[in-house]
Amino acid sequence: MTEKISHEERQRLYELLPLESIYPISKELIDDIIDKSDIIVVKKGEPLIAEGDCNKDIYILLDGIMRVWHWDADTEKTDYFGTAGTICVCYHCYLMNKAAPSSIEACSDSRVLRIRKSVYNNLLTGNPEFALYIIGNLQMQSMFYEKMYSTFQGTAYERYLSMCRHRPEIVKEVSLKNIASYLGITPTYLSRIRKKIASELF
Repeated sequence: MTEKISHEERQRLYELLPLESIYPISKELIDDIIDKSDIIVVKKGEPLIAEGDCNKDIYILLDGIMRVWHWDADTEKTDYFGTAGTICVCYHCYLMNKAAPSSIEACSDSRVLRIRKSVYNNLLTGNPEFALYIIGNLQMQSMFYEKMYSTFQGTAYERYLSMCRHRPEIVKEVSLKNIASYLGITPTYLSRIRKKIASELF
């Protein structure tokens, strides 16, 4: 049975997709994207794109939380998390026809809008509004990385406090193991940090 997008998910995309680019996107274009795409369900712990695969499609997260991670020797390193509205794509696969160097994995049961590469390419070449929107999205991603590298500083304690303030949904929904891999510490050490914060609040 083909999954259908709910009214609530459609309304959420109307609100969230404009935030992903410095250039606007109309409701009519969002509806066109939805109509040309399909929905897949990714269970917690399952990959949307697995390292080593060549998945050329583009995805928009409707509900849930995803993480991008890679192996550093024998240690998992989480690069970043995505929430509803996030556009997910592996450009090694899409542009270079090469295997993905990292994995995109569901941190919770998630619903994702899948845009086939052929559909995405047709939108890029045939719809100037969509092309400009994607350019703005890429510019915002570059700005995000610059900001992350300049502000994600300090001790693990300070960085976790920053997550609590700015990304509370991540702290609430994502496992200690995955948050620890993002912070670059062990789950045991993260548990100590959480206990220290709890003791300071009471």
